[in-house]
Amino acid sequence: MGSGQFRIRPESLSGASEQFQRSSDDLAQALQTLQAKVLGAGSPWGRDEIGSVFAEAYAECSAMGLQAMQHLADQLASIAEGLQQMGQNVESADQAGQTAFDQIRSGL
Repeated sequence: MGSGQFRIRPESLSGASEQFQRSSDDLAQALQTLQAKVLGAGSPWGRDEIGSVFAEAYAECSAMGLQAMQHLADQLASIAEGLQQMGQNVESADQAGQTAFDQIRSGL
């Protein structure tokens, strides 16, 4: 392929989509495991004043971290969906172009 040219293969987009979806699914599963451990730990820091201050900070920070990881999993799934749609669009455009050329050729 010369410079200034590019080629899009729908099957490559589909393959990349599957990889992004697997990554999203793996992250979501890991997140569920992490949530169970983080939220299932109880309150090992105690119920005194210092423990309560630590618990509040810990709960807020862990919630923010879990939320960020969930957002990442959602974004990976969104990328997967976009790549899949792009592959379908490219394939549809190729088919429409082929149909148009066939019609032109048959009219000659």
